[in-house]
Amino acid sequence: MVIVLRKRKITEGQKILIVLLTLLFIGNCSYIFYDKVFVVKKKETKCIEEKQDEDVDKKVERVKRSLSMAEEKMLLEQIDDYNTYLASFYPISDIKSLSNQQKLLFAYLHMEKQGQKEFMQSEIKKNLEYFFGRNHGVIYEDILCDHGDGVLYTYDKAARVYTFSNEHGHDGISLFQVYTFLIDGSVLDEKEYFVDVKSVYGPYCSGTCGPVLTYYKSAKDAEERKDALLTREREEGFTEHDYQKVENQLDTVRFSFQKDDRGNYGLTSVTFVH
Repeated sequence: MVIVLRKRKITEGQKILIVLLTLLFIGNCSYIFYDKVFVVKKKETKCIEEKQDEDVDKKVERVKRSLSMAEEKMLLEQIDDYNTYLASFYPISDIKSLSNQQKLLFAYLHMEKQGQKEFMQSEIKKNLEYFFGRNHGVIYEDILCDHGDGVLYTYDKAARVYTFSNEHGHDGISLFQVYTFLIDGSVLDEKEYFVDVKSVYGPYCSGTCGPVLTYYKSAKDAEERKDALLTREREEGFTEHDYQKVENQLDTVRFSFQKDDRGNYGLTSVTFVH
């Protein structure tokens, strides 16, 4: 038996219908792809932009206030301590730029002010945290004389004790005699503290310095004893009236502090304000 297959002829109407259905299918697939890929991406981009906007808003909303009188008093006392020894190293862009010996000598100075000839490592650590914050980075070792005359304090690593060297003939450190005047102070977010001051320097000396009769505009001038701002025949101190006469000749110095979770106001930098 022979079976004859007849080829069915497609009409023009059917061709048009097939074309329309094909275009409809392609369009539907394109919409699904757009909805799943581009719309999702757009939403993700929008979310990122909104998050960035929120971050910007958070940065703008920082809280600034003036120092309280108690904060002024406390920070000016700290600044007096920094000035007596560290003034020759100003400006200090970052406290980490101070050497290990410079920080240890500063701690030694603080111990001497309390009349101690022997002290524990823990006492130095406490004082360094008070003045420089918890990340002061000190390595405990012998404290050397500031004038290059050998060991000033010997460190016993096992006992963690510093002991004054009896063979050392002097106290091993020179200090500035400084008069400091507050210009301005502010607090940012209850963590960052900024204090602007102007200072006048008496002679740079070691041990018993005698009466202060000459005053200088900078630590460098005081060290070299040149270009005096004011000279007196007898010691009278440096008064507010004296300050008003030389105020415009003095540099404004900004001390920046970071308050830590233990209530220490650690110095972070000392810069000149122009």
